[in-house]
Amino acid sequence: MTNSEQVLRSFFIRVSQREEMELSSLLDEPEFTVSSDTWSFTLPALHRYLQRRYGIFRKVSYPQFRRLLFHCPINRSINASGAEITIADNQGNTDRSVYALLWKHP
Repeated sequence: MTNSEQVLRSFFIRVSQREEMELSSLLDEPEFTVSSDTWSFTLPALHRYLQRRYGIFRKVSYPQFRRLLFHCPINRSINASGAEITIADNQGNTDRSVYALLWKHP
């Protein structure tokens, strides 16, 4: 597993565990929606956010980020925390669709 994969996986695990530091940062991000049981995002917004927040992503292009995201076992990693990622609003285009991390136990 590459360093960027580890950072991405760790980020999603912390969010799935509702770590206060990660959630407060997500709440401050205008491109995200966070409710008691869902965090919604688009992939381009997530990429921009991670580039600002984690230095390892600053040199990762958007196409590289998408490949990394789709090859990293995120759902398997966050399942133990009672969370999963789904497509919340399928726009027929990966970049325009809205994804959601659902906390199964709000």
